[in-house]
Amino acid sequence: MAAKNQNFEMFAGDTKSVTVTVAGVDLTGSTVKWAAKKSIYNAEPDVYKDTTDGITLADEGKFVIALEPEDTAALSGTYYHEAEVTDATGNVSTVLSGKITINLSGV
Repeated sequence: MAAKNQNFEMFAGDTKSVTVTVAGVDLTGSTVKWAAKKSIYNAEPDVYKDTTDGITLADEGKFVIALEPEDTAALSGTYYHEAEVTDATGNVSTVLSGKITINLSGV
């Protein structure tokens, strides 16, 4: 079951690591996709990460989303975000969703 309302806040252009724990799931051999978009209805994400670029599998049941300054430098406001895991046998699960508030930076 997806963990809903997984909200966080950051400043535009900051470096941020977001660690996600997926309880009771073995991520060995899995792929993870994560996207943030201004609206869930937008076809293209404003920020996209996956296990080939920006997401690393960590300790058992955890993965880390690495946000770099260029990912959010031009963004501000509230964005919808969601992560999806495809396990080693091809089962697909949405594991989290929520909102990100990206604050303008004065620096």
